[in-house]
Amino acid sequence: MRTMAFTNTKGYRHRRAYVTVELRGPDSPSWINVDVLVDTGADCLVLPDEAAFAVGLDPSGGAPEPVTGVTGTTTMRRLTGCNVTVEATYPITVDVLFGSGAMPVLGMDALLAAMETGFQAAHWHYH
Repeated sequence: MRTMAFTNTKGYRHRRAYVTVELRGPDSPSWINVDVLVDTGADCLVLPDEAAFAVGLDPSGGAPEPVTGVTGTTTMRRLTGCNVTVEATYPITVDVLFGSGAMPVLGMDALLAAMETGFQAAHWHYH
């Protein structure tokens, strides 16, 4: 039996699973790493607008999409066919919802796509 120890080095991350997602720009070697919360209750990969700008993506060109969560509903922008890599090993192409100051979240569509390429829960970072 495997045992996983949880630490509390960052208070708000206590007992949460995170992975590092690398977002790549279009036709560009530019990329940015973002630590994202693994959220099996979310559908989509969510990243802040700042990540898109850093790699030359323009989230304002994405289709507006209402997103409802615990705190209410907001409108984010969906960019289709974004190139991301999960944990520096598992490249996938998925839609990403971008929003100003958005909390980075890895939802089920990206999680399942990464698992199809070999990603396993043992690769999560527990904080």
